Amino acid sequence: MYRHQTGKWGAFTLCPYCGEYGRVLPARIKSTGEHIGICEECDTIWAEGEPIIDGSGQGSAAFAESRGVLWGDLEYLGNPGELGEDGVICDLSN
Repeated sequence: MYRHQTGKWGAFTLCPYCGEYGRVLPARIKSTGEHIGICEECDTIWAEGEPIIDGSGQGSAAFAESRGVLWGDLEYLGNPGELGEDGVICDLSN
C-alpha cells in the first residue's frame, strides 16, 4: 500500500516498491505532454490517474518502449504536485 509523506514541496507518495527510499515525483514526457509519476529511486513509472499501489506501475524501460520515447524526453516538474488520498496522481500540471 502507498504511504503519504510531507516534505519540502508538500505532500508526496512513497514508492510501494522502495518504501521510504523513493518518492514518486511528477514528470512530463516532453514529446507527448503526458504527465506521469516516477520513483526517484527505482524509476517505476505510473501513468496519470493510475493508483500508486503495489502491483501497479511499469518499469521505465518497458514504459519508454511502449510509448516510443527516450529517457531524455522526460522532464521532472519543479513542484511534486498533489497526490489524492487514494494515491492517484491528481493535477500534475501545476
